[in-house]
Amino acid sequence: MSCALPEKATRIAIVGAGIGGLMLAASLGEDYRIDLFDHRSSLNGDGYGLNIQPIAVTELAGLGLLSRLCSLGIQTRAHRYLSSDGQQIMEEPRGRFAGEEMPQLSILRHDLVSILLAQLPGSCQIHTSATITIEDLERWDRQSPAPYDLIVGADGINSVTRTYTVGATALHDGGMTLYRGVADLPKMLDGETFILVTADDGCRLIAYPVSAPIARSGSSRINWVLLVPDRVYEGQTPVLGESQEAVRRILGSHIGNWALDFLDIEAMIEKSPTIKSDRLRDRDPINQWSRSRVVLLGDAAHPMYPIGAQGASQTIVDAACLAGAIKTEADPFIAIAEFVSARLPQTNNVVLANRKMNREELEHVGTASSTRSEKFRTTTSNYRQAVRDRTRPHSSSVGHNTIER
Repeated sequence: MSCALPEKATRIAIVGAGIGGLMLAASLGEDYRIDLFDHRSSLNGDGYGLNIQPIAVTELAGLGLLSRLCSLGIQTRAHRYLSSDGQQIMEEPRGRFAGEEMPQLSILRHDLVSILLAQLPGSCQIHTSATITIEDLERWDRQSPAPYDLIVGADGINSVTRTYTVGATALHDGGMTLYRGVADLPKMLDGETFILVTADDGCRLIAYPVSAPIARSGSSRINWVLLVPDRVYEGQTPVLGESQEAVRRILGSHIGNWALDFLDIEAMIEKSPTIKSDRLRDRDPINQWSRSRVVLLGDAAHPMYPIGAQGASQTIVDAACLAGAIKTEADPFIAIAEFVSARLPQTNNVVLANRKMNREELEHVGTASSTRSEKFRTTTSNYRQAVRDRTRPHSSSVGHNTIER
């Protein structure tokens, strides 16, 4: 139900109702006229998992969502690095187990989406099955009087809003294919550990439990991603869109002989209802996120490799920072400038740090086990330092709200 707002209340169009668009609308609250557009007919979110870093959990907690998040997601205890024969390379604590004020959370995307949908203000109107074109954006941006004071592009890696704002920019291919699935399995390790397994051919498996309700039943709902370098295919780039049967056969050929005594690889593949395949992609950092009253956030602004588990987290911080700027600055153009100044250099750094860590992890493949631990520890330490020092939010959407603990 719509709220009664002053006629001159700031009017905001958000293009894209993924995590970034929903987080922005939820963070702004009731004092704004918000139209949220999405091309999908349903906003339920897919069934795959996300890893949310403490910096982003802080922003979600500021909206009073921490208890709900923890009731559905898993507080990640540690990252454990292993070889494909099950030998532990290193382990590092995470979140509260590493002394952070907030946890690192692993959660299903549709659970996070449902939490954010329930937090949307009554002043937010959702428009599904809405295809927003460059012509629409130009009309909204240039029309007088303007229908919106601010237009936010939160429409993902293939953003139409980005094309309108900065022109066409090419995708950067990382030379890998990603396979992604979710499977219900017996409890993995302690039920709170995130694993990263690297084989000598460069294939890497990332897997972690994402569901607290499943954990309470004594099992683990495992979100997993397998990264397969093109060199495994002897120089031939694999074709995407194979049948599920073909994908399962491909995965079996890559990791079927791995020896992990705590994880049944064959069952993980077979019990995943749907396995998605995609390329490892990002875009080169840019120095412009806005045009007139249009501004980008999340993957529309800075798509990044899913290396380091930063994509969703940086999107959440983007949304919180933009909401804080809008609340602080009455002039939307000043709010845009403040937001871009704060977040653009920070997230560009993360894009490059993700590329660097991906490259270094591949360089460690095949090194002697006696030195691999030291190499991985150096790489992860350098990455964490680079990201931590440059991703603190400039301004927060939560203002003087009390953070729920």
